[in-house]
Amino acid sequence: LGLRLMEDNRYRVIVKSVLSLVFNLMFAFYNGILGVLSSSLIFVASSVYYLLLSAMRFSAVLLNRKGKKQNDRLIVCIVGVMLIILSVVFHIMVIVSMKYKTAALYGTVTMIAIATFTFTKITMAVITAVKHNGEKSKLFKAVNAIRYSEVAVSLLTMQQSMLVSFEGADEKTSVILNACTGAGVCFFILILGIITLKNSRKETG
Repeated sequence: LGLRLMEDNRYRVIVKSVLSLVFNLMFAFYNGILGVLSSSLIFVASSVYYLLLSAMRFSAVLLNRKGKKQNDRLIVCIVGVMLIILSVVFHIMVIVSMKYKTAALYGTVTMIAIATFTFTKITMAVITAVKHNGEKSKLFKAVNAIRYSEVAVSLLTMQQSMLVSFEGADEKTSVILNACTGAGVCFFILILGIITLKNSRKETG
């Protein structure tokens, strides 16, 4: 198994997708329960967001078959469409979060941990992009698009929490920063979806 993980890039992509699928499902149910118990719209929206991510991971895992690539186009097409839907869902989340000021307030130690985790995800995404620059696999590109959307959302979530957890930015400045970053993240996810959908039409890869 370890040797296959080292040598088979396709297999490695699927294994990582399974692990992320499990994590996103757990986080989706966690947010859903919090949303129901506290009647919080933002937690319900977060649950929908992570369920969509889980659905994309599940599509990549379910439709992929060992040693076969005929399902790749369908997988990539589904991921592209769901990323576009995701950009709309997240846009709603950003609006609700700003309107009801739902950004969580954390202590310094917790925020440092969140920032470390977020920048680690960013670093890993950049390393993966550089390492596999020129990769032609449509499946690999689709899974990477999901990863990039997760990183972008994590960055915005970290920014929102930092602005309410640390002194320095007034309410007006915070609203402007969150609005600009939120719009950028939504647009970024939308572009990822369009590019992924476009890749699904290619015959090669």
